[in-house]
This record gives sequence, structure tokens and C-alpha cells, in this order.
Amino acid sequence: YPVYDRRGEGRNEALEAKFTFEETFADINWIMEKYEVEKTSFIGHSFGGIVATKYAEKFPDKVETVYLVGAPVSLQETFKTIIGTVKKIYEDKGDATNLNYVKMLENMDTTSIQYSSYCFMHAMQNGFYTTKNPTDEAKQQYKKMQADKEMMALSQQMNFKAPKGFADNESYTTIDLTEGIDNIMEQGVNVYGIYGKEDGLYSPEQVASLAEQIGQDNMLYLDNCSHNVFVDRQTEFINAVVEWSK
Repeated sequence: YPVYDRRGEGRNEALEAKFTFEETFADINWIMEKYEVEKTSFIGHSFGGIVATKYAEKFPDKVETVYLVGAPVSLQETFKTIIGTVKKIYEDKGDATNLNYVKMLENMDTTSIQYSSYCFMHAMQNGFYTTKNPTDEAKQQYKKMQADKEMMALSQQMNFKAPKGFADNESYTTIDLTEGIDNIMEQGVNVYGIYGKEDGLYSPEQVASLAEQIGQDNMLYLDNCSHNVFVDRQTEFINAVVEWSK
């Protein structure tokens, strides 16, 4: 099966990229035309959920379903969640150095790529992307991933060009999908959400708000699961997608 990497990223890192949604949508349309796909569904993980929602908003006739998987609905709310959580962690530890960094963050331009990058850095160093209690299945999946040299090499190719490009060209750091989700649902596109309860990028309140918007039956909120939902709870993830796609 063909696997799509955005232009300028992953296996397509060498390709010249403008890092705009217009270019991204053109590439998706090219792929659909090449493989004669008239209508499809998107499993959008993290930033991929933003791409999927925005594509569906522009081309609703080409999209059956959007699965939001650990995807941010409001980037600004995500940054607030990260800062609030890490601040509490540093206060509990008496970590004056990192509390000073948080204070600096709180006084930065919240729309800047530097602000978002520092927020994500603090999230990463505090384990917001990983579950503290992985299932046996997840442990085996991560073990397989770590043994896959190609996958590990690709994961290390992530660079700053893409987020900076989308920040400069598409105001990435201020994206809010709330209205867009309503729009695509009104156009008949199905929307489902799959999130992990240990994903430190999103508060329970954020997930609850999305569940209210798309429907409680369309949301799966999993224990022992963080940002990589499709690894942390792979069986439940696959079962949900299969069931919802019927």
C-alpha cells in the first residue's frame, strides 16, 4: 500500500516544500487521482488531524470520515494545558530553574513558533507523550518499533522546517478546529475521536468538549494510553475504527 508523507517531511524530506495547506491538499488530490480514489477517510494523528479536518472542510465531497487521533482542536488551549501542568510539576518538585523558564514562557508571544516549541519541549521532558503504565501489547509494539532501523531513522529525521513553515504561512500556532469540525459535520462528514487519558497535551475538559461536539458515542477515551494511541492501545484503536467504519 502507498504511504503518504507530507512534502518536505519523512521520506519526502528532500522535496522542495512551501509548507502550506494549499500545497498539501494538492498533493493529496494528486494521490487520489493517481489511485482513482473518489472518496476516502482520514486517520489524522496529531497535526495530521488538522490536515484532515481542513482538507475535509475544503473538499467535503471527497471525504467520508475523519478520525481525530490525539489531534489538537485548539493549539492555544493545548499550550495552556501544557504550561499549567508542567508548572504544577515544577512547583511540587521545588524546581526553581524550570519555574523561571515557565515564567518566561508565560510572558512570550503565544503565537510565536518559539513559544509553541518551548511548550512542546517541556511536554516531552515531562513524559507527556508516553504512558506510565503500558499494556503488555504496547510494550511488544514499542520493542518491535525500536528494532526497526528504517522506522527509527525516519523518526530521527523530524526537523524544524515543517512546523516553522506552517507557522509562518498558515498561523499554525493559533489554529482552532472547532468551527471547522462543525462545518464538515454539517456537510455530512463523519467525525470520530480517539484520545489517551495520559496524553498530557490535552486536558480532560478539552476531550470532553470535543466529545460533546461530535457526540459521546463518537469518542473513545482510553486508559493506559498517551499520544501514540495506535501503539499504546492498538487493538482497541483498530477495533474502534473498524466498528465505526461499518
